[in-house]
Amino acid sequence: MLTKALHFIMNNIEKRWDIPYHKAFIKTSHNSYIHSIRDQLNKGVRGLEYDIHDNIIQELEDFEVYHLENHIDSLLEVDGNPNNLLFSNWLKVLKEWSNEQNKDHTPITLFIELKDSIIDLNNEPEELYGIKKLNKIITDSFDSNILFTFKDFRERNFI
Repeated sequence: MLTKALHFIMNNIEKRWDIPYHKAFIKTSHNSYIHSIRDQLNKGVRGLEYDIHDNIIQELEDFEVYHLENHIDSLLEVDGNPNNLLFSNWLKVLKEWSNEQNKDHTPITLFIELKDSIIDLNNEPEELYGIKKLNKIITDSFDSNILFTFKDFRERNFI
């Protein structure tokens, strides 16, 4: 009887890793930048949320990651977190952690909350500068073979 129970448990453990992404439940955090990103990933968090602002995107050529004014909620320079608010540097933390794991981990889902209109006041709305810049920062931050995009979801009929 114990052998059957053990066999059942082992089969379920093996199946656990075969769950398609669109049917899986993952541990997530909200306003993830208020804690150590590495610590969260090491504890199994695979859904992270970054609030991004484009207030000075023209100057920085990047977005900033924070929620509250004066950026008092972004935990900087702690346990591998960046020493600044630049979105590209917060993405770099994800890439570096993934590389350290030899990319052998459950996919990381990044939820991005746009805190501003993303249409910069210095550009015409039809230019979509902010959206194009956001896409470029993301695609430049990761190798194309590890970045799973909305287009990938649609091609696989997950949505």
